[in-house]
Amino acid sequence: MVKLDKIYIKKIKITDRLIKKFIEITGDKNPIHYKVDSAKEAGFSKPIAHGMLTSSFMSNVIGNQVPGFGSTWLDTSITFFNPAFANDVLEFRTKVSKYSASSNLVYLKTEVLNQNNIKILECFSTVKTKKRFSKVIKTNNIDQNKTKDKSLLIVGYSPEILKILIKKNIKIYKKIIITYNNKKPTIPNIKNKIILLKLNLKNNFDRKLKKIIYRNNIKIKALIFLASGKISFNSSLETSEDQILEQIKVQAIGFFKIIRSLKENLIINKTSIVVIGSEVLTNKPPKKMLAYVTGKYALNAVAKVMANELGAYEIRVNVISPGIIENSNLYFPEFAKENFRVESALGRLINPSDICDMINFLISNKSKNITGQNFKINAGYTFS
Repeated sequence: MVKLDKIYIKKIKITDRLIKKFIEITGDKNPIHYKVDSAKEAGFSKPIAHGMLTSSFMSNVIGNQVPGFGSTWLDTSITFFNPAFANDVLEFRTKVSKYSASSNLVYLKTEVLNQNNIKILECFSTVKTKKRFSKVIKTNNIDQNKTKDKSLLIVGYSPEILKILIKKNIKIYKKIIITYNNKKPTIPNIKNKIILLKLNLKNNFDRKLKKIIYRNNIKIKALIFLASGKISFNSSLETSEDQILEQIKVQAIGFFKIIRSLKENLIINKTSIVVIGSEVLTNKPPKKMLAYVTGKYALNAVAKVMANELGAYEIRVNVISPGIIENSNLYFPEFAKENFRVESALGRLINPSDICDMINFLISNKSKNITGQNFKINAGYTFS
């Protein structure tokens, strides 16, 4: 019987004998685990226990306590904060963060503290249970679908869309986290609900993002990915490799790293994800936009694969592909805008509010059965 509000405690003493056995079993003979001089050279006061030795006792917790016999440990994400030493008594404090009755998956959060209440490690685990362990007691009327304690993460800065999204969602979510690259958005921090975070998606940003999210105890209920590299209009033969790689790094790899670094948070909160694609995904590719088109196709591929694989965790991923947006901060030549107007069935450019309405629909429970789709908002520029 799994309880969502209970903390399961298991105490384990790390001994020299356990460390020696671990060395024998794994063959890891790194001297920092048994020689004082080597440990001191590495910056420790004395030999440290293997990180995988201390974390391996999660198997004890999962197999015997929560969920217990018959469970299968599927994956885990571990962050080590401080070393453990011989004779430390470690306390494993495990709590069920989420339970999926449809897939019999239990999501666990575990903090490990030593006898001095110093945090040694933290891990998030996904465990498959047998049906006889699937009874869950939800106390305090916990409703996992409510958003009053959940937050919205917006990656990328698009002024015309951002302003509308904030207006439509400020009362719905506890916090709205907005990332930007260079220019800081000028946004009033309404009731201290908005967090601005500078991130360069081309660099190693994922640890920084993860630290901010977990430090502020942010529960991500919805994620909107707006990021795009700088558009350059060059013929294919004049396009450089760096221009193509920049678009792929910012869009496809940037999106992938965000999902990977926040996966436990997304799984626990059954996050709804919306990715902004482009009309270039749905029609004959435009000329002189090779780098941008390549980036969007790569992003679309990652989003579709994620939708397929993350569906087991009740995470939905959809793409919105808009045409040319009215008053967009992305530069499009006048001839391109005029061509779009003429060729579209409705004879106009796209209004930012149209995109925001679709975003809000896709991150809401109204679209709970929709995932892996690419929605065209293009005034009838192309038909399916």
